[in-house]
Amino acid sequence: MTKNLWLVVVTAVFSMACATGSNNATRNSTPAPNTATATNKPDNDYPAEVRAMFLSGCQKTSTGRREMCECILDKIEKRYTFEEFSVIEASMRENKAPDQFIEFLGGARAACINIK
Repeated sequence: MTKNLWLVVVTAVFSMACATGSNNATRNSTPAPNTATATNKPDNDYPAEVRAMFLSGCQKTSTGRREMCECILDKIEKRYTFEEFSVIEASMRENKAPDQFIEFLGGARAACINIK
């Protein structure tokens, strides 16, 4: 995947995860890939470039709250392998974010919002 396409996708993800407003993304009734719970899936670090783009964009939409953005990204990495995230990303390119992923991001943001 090209760097520019990743930037678009990561921008969409962090906007959904970090923004304080409502989400305007089209929801897809197709569930996200079958994933294990965050408690039994090993850490799954994403490529450094993807992490850097996510954190940079998230900080722009969350008034510079790096700790909150790191918390959200950590939760995404623990829940979804990079391969699973790539499947979600393909849906997002079509502006069809899976409901399960949208709900997960909402919960991750809620859990991380008070981190300072």
